[in-house]
Amino acid sequence: MSLDTGRRPGRPRPAGRSRRAPDASVEAPPEGGSRGDAPLPLIVAGSVAGAAASGVALMALGLVSLVAWMLAPAAELEARTMLEIASGAWLAGQGLPIVIQGVTVTLLPLGFGLVSVALLAVAGRWATRASAVGRRGEALVVAATAALTYGLIAAIVALLARNLAVSPLRAFLVCGLLALVVVTVVSLRTSIPGALRAGPVVRDIAAGACAGALLLLAAGALGVLASLLLHMPDVGLLLGRLQPDLAGAVLITVLSLAYLPVVTVWSTSYLLGPGFTIGDGSVIAPLSDVPATTVPGLPLLAALPAEAPPFGVILPALGIGMGAIVGWLLRRRGRTALPGVAIAAGAALGTGAIMALASWVASGGLGDARLASLGPSPLLVGAASAGAILIGALAVVAWPARSIETTLTVVSEDVHG
Repeated sequence: MSLDTGRRPGRPRPAGRSRRAPDASVEAPPEGGSRGDAPLPLIVAGSVAGAAASGVALMALGLVSLVAWMLAPAAELEARTMLEIASGAWLAGQGLPIVIQGVTVTLLPLGFGLVSVALLAVAGRWATRASAVGRRGEALVVAATAALTYGLIAAIVALLARNLAVSPLRAFLVCGLLALVVVTVVSLRTSIPGALRAGPVVRDIAAGACAGALLLLAAGALGVLASLLLHMPDVGLLLGRLQPDLAGAVLITVLSLAYLPVVTVWSTSYLLGPGFTIGDGSVIAPLSDVPATTVPGLPLLAALPAEAPPFGVILPALGIGMGAIVGWLLRRRGRTALPGVAIAAGAALGTGAIMALASWVASGGLGDARLASLGPSPLLVGAASAGAILIGALAVVAWPARSIETTLTVVSEDVHG
């Protein structure tokens, strides 16, 4: 007698399908959790991220202020005043105008803002991994709690530092929105691959726009460096007039680093042609005479050109050269001929929008009527950036790519002809 098992003769049993009794030697995971470290609750992780991002920045600026105060114990400013100035520097870096000793500062130190964005990105990435985010809704919960915590801390700082004349509600809304945007983007990119992925055309346009803006800003940064090297005697003369002690030197250094991104945007606007306004409406541009005007006592501003350079007429050509590089990048992506022209136009418009936004952020005033309007015109810089990138990119992508078959045909005709 034979038993029919329902399995064809000679067919092996599938691997890994055999039943066996559970191994008692394997330790079961603890009840109510999984093996290893349990993920943090979403709300806890987001709150910690918001508190850490704001706390690290505030402690760093407070430490610099206290060090400067201790290096000059005979100064009239008290330690509380120095901490208030540090709080004002942090709030100003978020985009909030402040009042320091009766002077309204709307020219924001972008360096502090970039540090805050970097801290938010790092904290958001940690919170996403620590809470094991796996869905869009969870990422939004982490971002919302981080933004709420970040905004509440900003409101508390504005409330305690009353002399800065910053509205706590405005501080909560502005700083909370900044944290919400940064942490949302970072959390989605970290937890959900492809969550922010767009189509190939949009990706190429975005890549070209970002590349164009970065190339223009890099040229502006090199311009700042070259101007500083050429005007080192003027910088030394300004420092000699200020006669800072050790504490003053620390504060001037930190302040110069904070305003370095602002001066970089100004330099980019100068290279593109529109230039920038400084003093009582005076415009400094490569194609016009530089008027005599009063500037703030910042060593970076001592490097302003004293006169229009003899080669100023060719400086805007640098932007066209940056556009040619963008066109080369698009051509490497296979964007040529009519489709390449359309994508290059989109990239140029994107670059113009980015540079217009950067010019708007890098403009403001320092309270005095003579220094109430500082920085480039967003409209002019955006138009000049878009035009330069478009001209340079079109010169590269407008030509259709030669296929391999066409090249082989030409070579064959040359050989047999």
